[in-house]
Amino acid sequence: MVLCAPALNRPAAARLTLDRLPPTRVIHGMQDDVVPHEVSLPFGERLITVNDGHRLKNNMKTILTVVFDLQLQLEKLG
Repeated sequence: MVLCAPALNRPAAARLTLDRLPPTRVIHGMQDDVVPHEVSLPFGERLITVNDGHRLKNNMKTILTVVFDLQLQLEKLG
């Protein structure tokens, strides 16, 4: 799963635990003015921060690369 600028500061995400998620990557913009990137920090090494805003409009290549790489990893796991 690839989450782009997820609203993890919302009440609906309060029960979210990292150990119960499928393989996940998070892409979050450092200049996000809608959802602060700090809410994604618990993802640790699964977090990819980029120099962009909430829409991540300048990072489509990054998003597609992360999706592709995660797909390859999942295929290797079988």
